[in-house]
Amino acid sequence: MARNNNRIFYAVHAVGLAKFATTGAADFKAASGVQSVGINTTFNLEQVFQLGQIEIYENIENIPDVEVTIEKVLDGATLIQHLATADATVGTLAGRYNNNRAMVNVAYYDDANSNASGVPLAQVHMSGMYVSSMSFSLPTDGNFTESCTLVGNDKTWSTGVAGDDLPYNQWGFGPTSYTDTGAPAAASGVQRRENLVMSGCIFPTEIPGMTQHSVYGAGKGENVLSGDKHAVHMQSINVATDLGRTELFELGKRGPYHRFADFPTEVTCSFEIVESELGDFIDAAAEGANITDQTIFLLCSDGTRLDLGTNNKLASISSTGGETGGGNRTSTYNYSNFNKLTVSAKLDVVESLKTVTNPT
Repeated sequence: MARNNNRIFYAVHAVGLAKFATTGAADFKAASGVQSVGINTTFNLEQVFQLGQIEIYENIENIPDVEVTIEKVLDGATLIQHLATADATVGTLAGRYNNNRAMVNVAYYDDANSNASGVPLAQVHMSGMYVSSMSFSLPTDGNFTESCTLVGNDKTWSTGVAGDDLPYNQWGFGPTSYTDTGAPAAASGVQRRENLVMSGCIFPTEIPGMTQHSVYGAGKGENVLSGDKHAVHMQSINVATDLGRTELFELGKRGPYHRFADFPTEVTCSFEIVESELGDFIDAAAEGANITDQTIFLLCSDGTRLDLGTNNKLASISSTGGETGGGNRTSTYNYSNFNKLTVSAKLDVVESLKTVTNPT
């Protein structure tokens, strides 16, 4: 096979997703704001030995595992997890992720191009992919990002040469997928630290400096602006959940007929803050209760909303730094709930299920 490219770099490969069992390129949605795509394939081998010889009797090949991890910036464009669950009618973890599958395609173009368009030189197509895990990172230094991992068992390469299993360019994105003049979908652009809408967020009241929320009321914390700074100096927020995926098999069929999400699944949320004179300010006593249920809701300028509900419990606190090298002392508050994470955005197909004025 002739090789046309000397290398692949960011401008000449792209990823798109479509509903499961889609048959053509027109149904694929090119993902925007993507920073990286990683594909891992594992061929699961099982060894059988027998009495009477040390050599292997048979090295059985079980079904392969295909894993795709996609990271994108928050920019108002459709989230990866929403592209992967386009059939969803409910925004909850179970409603959105339990049964929905997707097709994932990565197309590779001529390295002389300035954008990923036209006829791809090669493409890899992954079918029946389930969302396995997802996370959001909201740092003070850098862009807000979403990371989504999908898992499945089928991956096919196509280059258009004779003998390929797939029709040439069947799942290509076409000439209008990417241009040299692309821009973020949100008017606020790529989301960064200034794009966390503090007045629209609900934070745990246990974090020292939080006050009762001016809109959402008692039991819900707000990080108010006092002069030219907020009462709590947040450094980063991270939200994550791992749905797992357990394969279901049946006699007479090699591959799984379903991969179900492993509920109950833990949802975690961590808040890192710069300590003031209060330190972490959380008491711990052997006798009696120490913590209470907390509400967490996060809102970004591009319309991304993370609703973790009202039953988040403080699982741990770490207080570090302030060493002689001159670093700041920080506290990280790690919260946990089970099965509650509703992610919505302006371009979400179930956007009408969630409003800013009634986050929980």
